[in-house]
Amino acid sequence: MAKLRKRGEGPVAPWPDYLFRQAVADWAKQYSKATGIDLSDLAKLKRKRPEYPEAP
Repeated sequence: MAKLRKRGEGPVAPWPDYLFRQAVADWAKQYSKATGIDLSDLAKLKRKRPEYPEAP
């Protein structure tokens, strides 16, 4: 979670308009569908004003 908070607003190479938090949200949505694990807290990071989840 610390890495996500630190790098969340940084771009993902080679797409400067695609943020790290957006990549995490996209991955979480796909992984959740494939495994049935609830990752909805991470999927919310795709929003314009994300709220980073608390670390367990």
